[in-house]
Amino acid sequence: METQGDSAVSFTRISRAVLMQQPLEQPYVKTGGARIGWMNVTWPFAELWTAPERLTITAQFLGKYAFTPEQVCAVEPYVMVPILGWGIRVRHCVPDYPQRIIFWSLVSPNRVLRGIGASGFIPTGVGSTVDAAGWAMPLQWPVLAAVVVLWNVLLLSDFAHPGRTSGHPGWFACAALFLVFVISLGTLTSTSLQRLMLKPNRSVSEVRPFLRVLAFISGLLLVLSILAATSASKGPPNPRAALDAGIALCSQAGRPRPGASEHERWT
Repeated sequence: METQGDSAVSFTRISRAVLMQQPLEQPYVKTGGARIGWMNVTWPFAELWTAPERLTITAQFLGKYAFTPEQVCAVEPYVMVPILGWGIRVRHCVPDYPQRIIFWSLVSPNRVLRGIGASGFIPTGVGSTVDAAGWAMPLQWPVLAAVVVLWNVLLLSDFAHPGRTSGHPGWFACAALFLVFVISLGTLTSTSLQRLMLKPNRSVSEVRPFLRVLAFISGLLLVLSILAATSASKGPPNPRAALDAGIALCSQAGRPRPGASEHERWT
């Protein structure tokens, strides 16, 4: 008669045999570079991680982009220049992500694809992928040209301003940086500005990483420029004026007060 302990031992042996016949799929992790929309980071500032239920590309400064198998239509090789510019391209159907998502690798794309397949990730998504128009610049060229012209006008006005201190940015330069900061941050958050800046049927997600970096850089430079312009407007200290003021103060201290008594003059 089989006891309860014998049943537990038999179940353990059967489980071990099944695990030996069907090894667990291990996640695939690879370090490389990435192109997210119009922004690019090189090796080693990006990481690819895949498992049966998820594919994730994490790019420093650009964000983290995770996909389920249902959100990926295909993962295919992408080669610009062998070794120097090759990797894999993720064709996805996530509307909130940039259309162009590429992972750069130092090894061949086929080797990366084999690693993704070995991890158990299989794309099952169906739907429209990136078309040819999706690779074009999503920003309106006339609006972009107007911003560039206004930027140059403000910078030239700053250099031509007679009160500008040499080696320090002026208030016109601060205005130029403020313009870029407001436009980049406003395009990220305002639907009205997005309609003005973007072409029809294009999404802000295509340029979101670029706008985030632009807003950060322009905001940082704006703060530094304001501090520099403020210190420059006060003017540098004048040693001659300070010396004259000290001599006048000493002369005033040694001079007797009018109407003072003889005793007060000598005390």
